[in-house]
Amino acid sequence: METIRFRVQHADGRVEELVTESSQVLVGSGRHCEIRLPIDEARVEHVLIQVAPAGLRATARAFDPPPKLDEVEFTQAPVRADAVLAIGKTRIVISVAASPEGRTSFAQVARATRASTRIWLWAWRGASR
Repeated sequence: METIRFRVQHADGRVEELVTESSQVLVGSGRHCEIRLPIDEARVEHVLIQVAPAGLRATARAFDPPPKLDEVEFTQAPVRADAVLAIGKTRIVISVAASPEGRTSFAQVARATRASTRIWLWAWRGASR
C-alpha cells in the first residue's frame, strides 16, 4: 500500500515523522490541520497537499510567509519525490513510499478519508511519546 510520509523539521530542532494514506493533508496552525505548525510560523490553512491522478500536488492557501517547494515560491505545483516544503523556518520533506506488496495505486490512496488520517496520526503521535 502506498503511503505519504512527512518528515517535519521544526525551527526549534524537533523532528516529527508522520505517515498517511489520505487523499489530502492540510498544513497550518489550525486545529483541524493534519500537520499543525506554530501560529507564528503558519496561517490557519497554509498549504494543501492532495493526491491527484498524476501524483501529489501542493496548493498554497496563504502567503504570509510565502510557502516554498524546493526553494521556489508557488501557488500550485506538482510535488516531486523527496520534495522539501518550507513554511517560515519549518521544513517538511514529502515522499511517497510503497509497502512490500506494492499493490496500491494513487487512485486507491485518494479514496482514503481525511477522518481516518486524523485518527491514525493522533494514534501514532500518542504511541510515540
